[in-house]
Amino acid sequence: MSITSIIALVLLIVVGIPSFKMLKEVLERARMLEEQLLAVSSNLNGVQLELEEVKEQLAGRHQVNRMLDEQMSSEANDGEASHRRAG
Repeated sequence: MSITSIIALVLLIVVGIPSFKMLKEVLERARMLEEQLLAVSSNLNGVQLELEEVKEQLAGRHQVNRMLDEQMSSEANDGEASHRRAG
């Protein structure tokens, strides 16, 4: 084995093994982050569904309030009209 081959082998061991360990750690972190992102995404989907339900409830309440306002306005107009007729 030549000196160049020995130096190349030593460099491969000295530089290569820690690099592979680093790559392994980076991949493990990436997998962990992916799992966390999936969990966050799932939570956000749940929140979005809840917000849509609240939006529908608010729209229903708004419609009920509008109908009540119209009914009260109509009753007030009827009361004024009957008061004018009586007067």
